[in-house]
Amino acid sequence: MLRNSKSDDWCSLNNKFSGERFFKYNFFSIVTGAYSLSKGSKNRWFVEEILKNASEGDVSLLSIIKNIVTNPAFDEGVRQRASGIVENADKDGFLEIEGRTADLYDKHDIIQSAKIILSGTRTPQTAVILRLLKEKREEAKRLGLFLIGKFRIASMIPEVCEYLSVTGLQVYASDVLLEFGEEAHNELIEFFFKNSGNVQLCRNILRLLNKNKSERNHSFCFELLWSASRKIKEDAVVYLKDSGIILSSEDNKRLSFLLLKTAGIMTRLLALKLCLLKNDQSRLKDVIEQEYKRWREFYAGIVAFDHFAPYLQGDENSKSVFEGFSEKQLNSISHIILGPAGKFTGKFMSGSDKVKLRKMQRYFPVEIPDMEKLNDYIINSDYNTISIWTKACILHNMDKITGQFLTDSVIALFFSPEEVLQEEAFRLILRSGNKNYGSIMKRVDKNSVNKFNRIISEDIVQHGMIFEKTLFLSSLFTGIYQEDLLFLAARMIYKKDLIPSDTEKKCLIWNCPAKDSDVEVVVVNNGDNETLFNKISVCVNDGFYILALEAVEAFHCLCPEKTFELFKYIDEHER
Repeated sequence: MLRNSKSDDWCSLNNKFSGERFFKYNFFSIVTGAYSLSKGSKNRWFVEEILKNASEGDVSLLSIIKNIVTNPAFDEGVRQRASGIVENADKDGFLEIEGRTADLYDKHDIIQSAKIILSGTRTPQTAVILRLLKEKREEAKRLGLFLIGKFRIASMIPEVCEYLSVTGLQVYASDVLLEFGEEAHNELIEFFFKNSGNVQLCRNILRLLNKNKSERNHSFCFELLWSASRKIKEDAVVYLKDSGIILSSEDNKRLSFLLLKTAGIMTRLLALKLCLLKNDQSRLKDVIEQEYKRWREFYAGIVAFDHFAPYLQGDENSKSVFEGFSEKQLNSISHIILGPAGKFTGKFMSGSDKVKLRKMQRYFPVEIPDMEKLNDYIINSDYNTISIWTKACILHNMDKITGQFLTDSVIALFFSPEEVLQEEAFRLILRSGNKNYGSIMKRVDKNSVNKFNRIISEDIVQHGMIFEKTLFLSSLFTGIYQEDLLFLAARMIYKKDLIPSDTEKKCLIWNCPAKDSDVEVVVVNNGDNETLFNKISVCVNDGFYILALEAVEAFHCLCPEKTFELFKYIDEHER
């Protein structure tokens, strides 16, 4: 639901990490001849990656290398290096066999042979591609995917879909499937249902379907508005909002019920906000406000469908839409969805939170709870109604647990797949002085037991907890939801003191600032490790956070529409 990054934003990035990623994310279009050099020529590291890989023998890049030789946008030194690469390829005989496949395996290994085929125009045999895909080496699998995409071997689209779930190859599989466009529609839909339990994979498939801009996606996305996953519902409404989808009266009736259900959730959140305001819990109120805004955006996305307005305004030809609604439901539709004058506005109730709640209470039996009931409601709510982050904030905020029922609910979170909930539930149990977790420890996995024991012994300090790490990242990247940042926080390491080897891997290093001091950051990516270590180690701090750059790249595969802010930050601080 956040703003998507524009594709041309990436061209404004100039440093090494962005150049390397720009090369990787455009590799398929480069080797297939679909890439325009004018897009990335301003980033010298992007060009450097092309020259580096080509000089190391990647003949699939010869076409773009030849383009660099004759392109006046590059300085003389770059063009001379490119010319030298072409000359060496000629000496090695690669230019003579470009486009031919016969006898390749007698002279070259399978990877080099695949690169030669990829640089040519002759469609390879399916057996060659299958052999590449069965190789253990990631590079071989990548080349196999590229061959399928370049030569548009549609019969192998199902094989490409399988690589959407393979770490390190998702980006390439996505590029190849986009090359097939609408031709890959049926296979993507089938793969979606095959992996319906994997929300993140399904979201990635949905992104691909949306990029194809096919009308065949409309009915599929429409049904996803009722998905069990909140994130998929949110994606679906974004994709449908400007699609021009045409729906039947029955479909509009279903949307009316969905709006009522969403309005009910928003009413409950209004009551929670007022409870927190009453109890002077401003930080938690802001967290609930974010939940409310997400549901309001989902709601607004539905009512923004152009075709929906006539039904809501009581079009005489559309009365059948409301058959089966009770009088109370009809009244709620009129008051909630239409404005005060009975005209369609596309907005949820106007006025202050108190005014909105009072109006909504006519249709939904919701009262302002006390803090104990609020805690109980949020902890036990479905994850797709109340987010993981909001649950973690409630657990973090509670001083102690009151009541056996809430105790049981908190202990149950020891078995949550979400680390942040495990940690915060355990910390709350400790604060409450409750020893009931002893028998439960025998039932949790070994890794969790080890972590709980380290929390008890205070081997894991506050800065090392996922909750605190998420807060830290959220202070830097305000445009990304905290719930999405949990992925990075779980992969971020806290250390009290740095040692020189900490700067040997490509990473981001921040100091955890002491009171009244500033956050300092270094990007370790260029090899000047000693200088970087000296710079960061003198900071006034309470320790250091280290985040591997490969975690940032993994985050890009999960949330590509939200990572430009991260890449921009790295670009600004890399030296």
